[in-house]
Amino acid sequence: KMTNTSDAIINKELTEFLENPEKINIEEKMTNTSDTIINKELTEFLENPEKITLELSPTLTKEQRAMVHSWGASNFCSTISVGVEPYRYITVTKKEGFGECLPPQLCLPNDVRKKLEHSYTDMKINIKEPDETHFGAMTMDPVMTSGRLLDSPLVIPPKAGSTRHSTEVNHPIWNFRSIILTAIKDHQILIISGDTGSGKTTQVPQYIIEDAYTNQQHCKIICSMPRRVAAVGVSERVAFERKEPIGDTVGYMIKLDSRVSQ
Repeated sequence: KMTNTSDAIINKELTEFLENPEKINIEEKMTNTSDTIINKELTEFLENPEKITLELSPTLTKEQRAMVHSWGASNFCSTISVGVEPYRYITVTKKEGFGECLPPQLCLPNDVRKKLEHSYTDMKINIKEPDETHFGAMTMDPVMTSGRLLDSPLVIPPKAGSTRHSTEVNHPIWNFRSIILTAIKDHQILIISGDTGSGKTTQVPQYIIEDAYTNQQHCKIICSMPRRVAAVGVSERVAFERKEPIGDTVGYMIKLDSRVSQ
């Protein structure tokens, strides 16, 4: 269907090009039209839960195939190119668990967008609004949706050790536990600011884990640390507070070492 539609559009464009003496270069317009068709096909593929695999037309250019690969990485799909030019085609397949773990979608309120636009203006950054009908708008750096940490299954965390409560009440952030959990549920993005040692890194993730256990919800938390020593030290501390061996519920992953639960 896509090949026939694309061929019909190309034929129409070429005919109009030949009949119009003022037209000299039709390549750019044809590319835009082809990108729009690809974008539509991919969108329909995502929205159709019964469709697992999509085979795109071999008429795609090398640049368009590269954009499809980038699109797949951003939408929890695997892509593969097969064949040789000029009959090389690309196949898009939804990964296992598609629909249960979709890439995060960030929707900013209008007031936040305006503040960011003012910041861009003050910093003299030229920001252009992408044309959403053009496939080139999807060539941004993809959200990472694979890797040992991200590919691990979602699980309901176990209950912490019996001494956990006596440990957590000693942190200044304990008094804000219910407020933080409510704010996390009500907001897509939350910034927590506090003094060093208040419990932002070691306690807040545990609040989330404990709340997930109480409500029997699947949970996965990833904390990024600026140094290897900090990553290992924080994970060991949290595991100690939960009375668990490192690499069970809590672990770490650094360049040459990792203790991550299977």
